[in-house]
Amino acid sequence: MQKLSAVRAGSAAGLRDFTAPANAMLTRGSAGRRRRIMNDTDERISLKDGVLAGALRRPINRAANVKGSIHDDETATKLGLRGGTVAGSVHMDLFGPLLMEAFGESWWEKGTLSLYFQNATTDREPVRAFMVLPPAGARDAQVDVWVEREDGLRVAEGTASVGSPAEPTALMRKPLDRFDPGELRILKDLAPGDPIAATEGMVTQETVDKHLLTTTDPMDIYRSSKWGKPVVPITSYVGLFFTQGGAGTAEAARCCRSVRRHRDPQHQRATARG
Repeated sequence: MQKLSAVRAGSAAGLRDFTAPANAMLTRGSAGRRRRIMNDTDERISLKDGVLAGALRRPINRAANVKGSIHDDETATKLGLRGGTVAGSVHMDLFGPLLMEAFGESWWEKGTLSLYFQNATTDREPVRAFMVLPPAGARDAQVDVWVEREDGLRVAEGTASVGSPAEPTALMRKPLDRFDPGELRILKDLAPGDPIAATEGMVTQETVDKHLLTTTDPMDIYRSSKWGKPVVPITSYVGLFFTQGGAGTAEAARCCRSVRRHRDPQHQRATARG
């Protein structure tokens, strides 16, 4: 099973920020320059051969009780899957600490995370996120990212960026127009050349609190930030646009391609752009 997901952070509202604990440090680059990293669970991000690796996590299948969906064990096994699948957006939370280490606060203000899911995982199956370390001080940079199971199977791959790099994101590079929508439900309201209009939505604190109960990587920024209010976790952010127009509708499909933040600390606003 394959799935597309993308999230874009926009202007200075920023999605999130954090204050790292004093003992969470990582040596970066040949100069040995040290930077603080987010480490709420007292585990270290590792760096080897220019690649950052997050801690091994066990994402929870939050939608296991949604009967008739691929997240439901009974339905999933009938379709030939090993069991109810963990939503792709849940895996995106794995990248929070890595994005902060690679790009700093700038990512939360103007960054992207673009993933193409290749293999589904089941409830609490161990996975780890990886990211190529960008050049130190890069303001407009894009790097490769991926997620692997503990046995090395590639779960997802794509790109993460900050600023305005010249190259398109992983999903924007894919020639989606070569596929005939046919009877695919997710594409039934889409046609080549359709304009992608901006859409606003709001994430409630109740939704954020619910997601924080099961997120793979709780971060201080999800509780408070320099922008005056907590910022929206990545998984909550993606969920907003799947529900904005109804899952599978043209509006949701368009919104999930790219997301741009607006500065509005009072209401956790977001606007989608193609």
